Amino acid sequence: MDGIYLGVDIGATKTLILAASESGDILRGIKILTREEPGDHVEALTTAVEQLVTLVATVWKGTEVKGEAVKDAGAGGANLNLRCIKGIGICCPGPVDPVRGIVVSPPNLPCWRDFPLVEILKDRYGCPVKMENDADAAGLAEYHYGAGRGSKLMVYMTVSTGVGSGIIRDGEIVRGANGAHPELGHHVVDPSGPMCSCGCRGCLEAFISGSSIKRNYGISPEEAADPAIWGEVGRWLGIGLGNVAAAIVPEVIVIGGGVAKAGERLLGPAREYLNNSLHMVSIPRVVLAELGDLIGGIGALAIIMGPGIKVDVTRSVDIITM
Repeated sequence: MDGIYLGVDIGATKTLILAASESGDILRGIKILTREEPGDHVEALTTAVEQLVTLVATVWKGTEVKGEAVKDAGAGGANLNLRCIKGIGICCPGPVDPVRGIVVSPPNLPCWRDFPLVEILKDRYGCPVKMENDADAAGLAEYHYGAGRGSKLMVYMTVSTGVGSGIIRDGEIVRGANGAHPELGHHVVDPSGPMCSCGCRGCLEAFISGSSIKRNYGISPEEAADPAIWGEVGRWLGIGLGNVAAAIVPEVIVIGGGVAKAGERLLGPAREYLNNSLHMVSIPRVVLAELGDLIGGIGALAIIMGPGIKVDVTRSVDIITM
């Protein structure tokens, strides 16, 4: 085995790193805390990457990892070599600039403003590095390996603390003017509705996100058991998805994120609204995401490995926490 690819999913509190072989097998993973200062996080990331490559070398017991060895892998006797890294894919809370490789200004990581993460990792590892918005990466993962398989045009929406989205057409991320990322959670569904975190009033996010549910109903999504709450939240989701369907006409809309763990309590009312209100375009399938907590890491691998290498998502993956 000649090398590995890394998929790095940077969240507001934790970062997941997955290592995959050149044939697409996910070998191992490491989870670390996301540091507030980006420079500190790069150092923590470097340590985690070295540990992960060591773990992979032990998995490949006896397989030579080519190039300059930087430390011994231990029981397997294989050389740990950072030159075995063929590429790194990164997903990160937006906004990001994937062309310049810059983390622009993520609200939950304020110290990361205008941070040139891609350039730093390219210089450190001497390999290709690509970065995308976390919702786009998750959408890419679901399109190729999850609930969007077989579709031509898919919308992914993550409903968590906030609402993120990605549009995938023919296996490619759909971008707006100047490469901008579509923000489907921030179209207005009620101009007189509650204030959204973006500063606008009545965005879809202001009705269906986890923080909005807590504000609007006085209870967290995890604790909400009243069917009336989910009926109302699901209806607002349906209104938003109806607008998305009318404008984009996707075959399938995939819903992920923490709030989506409500399952059919959320999706049932949304589908009911769509079935009763969409008349001029075909009604898309509305389904739950399939890839679970690894979705960001798998999406990051898809970014760097491309459609020519199929990532195997059927095997269980050992994840250690540092």
